[in-house]
Amino acid sequence: EVRRVDKLPEPPTHEAVGVSLEWITTLNLDNATALAIDDNRKLIYVLTADTGTVLVYNATHHCLLNSISIEGRGIDLAISPTGDTLYVIRYT
Repeated sequence: EVRRVDKLPEPPTHEAVGVSLEWITTLNLDNATALAIDDNRKLIYVLTADTGTVLVYNATHHCLLNSISIEGRGIDLAISPTGDTLYVIRYT
């Protein structure tokens, strides 16, 4: 349902119960354009558009494991539900 309102509701003044956020580390990359997480293999795939590279990190300790050249400029990426296939959209 969509309806017009004259005033936005005030934000809640209480903290959410049972919700927490823990910062572990930062993957600091220039020109990262897309990210895919493989929960099965505990991998993080980061696409960099300017270099046409997919960087593969371990999701537990965030160590760089591999880099994959896509031989073109990356637009987007996705991982299959089973983690068997990484899909990359690129143009050359």
